[in-house]
Amino acid sequence: MVGSLNMNTFPLLGTIVFLPLMGALAALLFRQNERACRLLALTVMLADLILVFSLFALAPHSAGSAGTWLRVEDFSWMESLGIRFTLALDGISQMLILLTAALGALAVLVSWNEITDHVATFHFFLLAMLTGVLGVFLATDIFLFYLFWEIQAIPMFFLIGIWGHEKRIYATVKFALFTISGSLVMLLALLSLHLVHARQTGETTFALLQLMHTSFSLPLELALFGAFALAFAIKIPLIPVHTWLPDAHTEAPTAGSVILAGLLLKTGVYALLRFAFPLFPNASQFFTPLLLVLGLTGMFYAGWIALAQEDLKRLVAYSSISHMGLIVVGLAVWNITTLSGSLIQMINHGITTSALFINWADCGKPSRSGADSFCFFHWPRSGFRASIISWVRC
Repeated sequence: MVGSLNMNTFPLLGTIVFLPLMGALAALLFRQNERACRLLALTVMLADLILVFSLFALAPHSAGSAGTWLRVEDFSWMESLGIRFTLALDGISQMLILLTAALGALAVLVSWNEITDHVATFHFFLLAMLTGVLGVFLATDIFLFYLFWEIQAIPMFFLIGIWGHEKRIYATVKFALFTISGSLVMLLALLSLHLVHARQTGETTFALLQLMHTSFSLPLELALFGAFALAFAIKIPLIPVHTWLPDAHTEAPTAGSVILAGLLLKTGVYALLRFAFPLFPNASQFFTPLLLVLGLTGMFYAGWIALAQEDLKRLVAYSSISHMGLIVVGLAVWNITTLSGSLIQMINHGITTSALFINWADCGKPSRSGADSFCFFHWPRSGFRASIISWVRC
């Protein structure tokens, strides 16, 4: 283990990442006892949340100079290929893994009565996906990051395809095609980056800090940045590669929608900030105007479309595209104020969209008093909202 700021040798970050996966495997042992399976999944995520909170106590009050990691865990893995198991924590990833653990526990709770078929398998995919998300937010070896990037996506295919609604197969195939296409392009760029660095230095590595010192011709740097940015733009999503999100949200079970909007979209923004910009600084400056245009376009275009939606899930999907566009604008401007605002908006969006999806799950269900549960779409269509809906539909 390396890193001068480590206070002990216990692999706390690794434990946080893999505890949900261990819980996922354990859940399969309780196929005949659904209540025990749910209790196990909830206990695992609450334990993970406690471990994340412990990072705030263990982290130093001052992280030192800019760019200093709060905690680093580095282990040998596939040395002959230059691949190491490296996890690192800074203030950005600390807040995002806290959000992940909290929403993970919430996802288990909202599935308590909703999911009645194949309960153990459902929780296996849900917890495995959370391991992927946590890994994305902590990995600094690019190959390890890519591995977690795929781990977070594959379980979502099954969550939508098995436990989704009427058009779940259509939504799953669409989500898979977009996601796989972006992942394959990023994989080619990742391997190209590795080979270019090895040719220049004679060193085989996937470590982010080493790869940041690789020199490129401008055309090659633009191509590699474009490949990474495309994969991340699909996940954010940015217009015009956004069309998979409304269908995925509409057909996913509530827990899937919570994780999708609250966490998976954030991995695209985080990856753009953590990997694409530092690895390709010249290309980042070149593409900044395009990112601003795409972010602003998504912010206003998707926001107007959201006003015409009658289904709450589709409304949240389009509003999410709008919010994520605003976050990308903050990244593209690239100063301390806008970057801080983007991080705050990522956390806020994760919390508010989760609350909206939980409200959607309760819409139309009788309350204990016998009255209908609160639902935005039970409101009469009059005044400003009706006018906006009519205008957008024209």
